[in-house]
Amino acid sequence: MNQTIILCGVTRVIDQEFRQLFDGASVCFNNVTPDKVDNGDDGQVSPGCLIIGESVSAVDVIQILEQLIQTESCLVPVVVAENPDIAFVVRAMRLGALNVVPTCESTASLKETVDEAINLSSQRLSDVTRRKEIVSRIDKLSARQKEVMAFVVDGASNKTIAAELHLSPKTIEVHRASVMRKMKARSLPDLVKFSLTQYTMPHSAVALASPIPAVLPASKVFEQ
Repeated sequence: MNQTIILCGVTRVIDQEFRQLFDGASVCFNNVTPDKVDNGDDGQVSPGCLIIGESVSAVDVIQILEQLIQTESCLVPVVVAENPDIAFVVRAMRLGALNVVPTCESTASLKETVDEAINLSSQRLSDVTRRKEIVSRIDKLSARQKEVMAFVVDGASNKTIAAELHLSPKTIEVHRASVMRKMKARSLPDLVKFSLTQYTMPHSAVALASPIPAVLPASKVFEQ
């Protein structure tokens, strides 16, 4: 699979050394300025690492990392900084940077971090693809089927669901079977996992609130 390395504010030396280190590999290099970083994941089809160089100000670094979070980008950022203080390192990593690498580190050492970032990006892309697939399946459910699914993933029995929705248990059985078929769920645990997957963010670094899921467990529905 092709890989993408986006260089933002890195020195010419690092740029040249990196291209030599990855020579022969399926890597596409892009050089961008801080205001031109493509933060969205639309159209991203290959694992990618964003290397933010030492010439980028601390304020711009934080802004770029926050934008990556807001757009749910699958790019994994690595920050290169000269004598970074602890506060900056902590904040950058909390905002999703895989690592903050001092400029004194060798390019070969930095490459190890970039390799790790690309592997993580590959996993994120896989997770996003899976999430979109699950959301697509849920979107094909009728309003009633979503309602039934909410109760099912909350552990309610057909009898309980029938009483809550003022329907017959037989009707609930039909809806439940349709939900399992449309969701391609082989078991109840599968269905629960799908319900959670639909609104799980691509990576744990996301600090912003998740959108309200299309199908909440019934207990959560009644709490609102």
